[in-house]
Amino acid sequence: MADDSFDAIVVGAGPAGCSCAYTLAKEGKSVLLLERGNSAGAKNVSGGRLYTYALEMVEPGMYQRAPLQRKIVREQIMMLGSNTAMTVDYADYGFGENVPQSYSVVRASLDEWFASECESQGAMVASAQLVDDLVVEDGKIVGIKCGEDEILCSAKKQDCSPIRKATRSALV
Repeated sequence: MADDSFDAIVVGAGPAGCSCAYTLAKEGKSVLLLERGNSAGAKNVSGGRLYTYALEMVEPGMYQRAPLQRKIVREQIMMLGSNTAMTVDYADYGFGENVPQSYSVVRASLDEWFASECESQGAMVASAQLVDDLVVEDGKIVGIKCGEDEILCSAKKQDCSPIRKATRSALV
């Protein structure tokens, strides 16, 4: 892997990282998707809510392949004042398919599925990879460091001056 060069290196195989890697790989870019856990989703022990339009933006019909749990058919919205609260409760058990839907998901299953979808588009997924630092040349990010390995990105070098400080502090 250290001898390879990629058009894009995506750090983190959660929904955002997988969306990015999937889209780039589908466009024919060589993509490395790195995950710190032993597998995508391995660090997640919670569930969440997924709005189908988010996956539809990645690829039409994609949500139909996703490991969704239960359709959300009831909404509760609470508005709080300093000493008051009001709750609006809405339920529609026949909620139509022609409107945006949301489902409960188990993040471990969702992340693992989404990473495999990235692989099916040609992305390389590497688990148990901790990114220790950025490789910077002439003020531009050109790759990452994982332990002793340097993995380089062949895409146009990115000016890192506005993001370098934030990214480095996140790596510490």
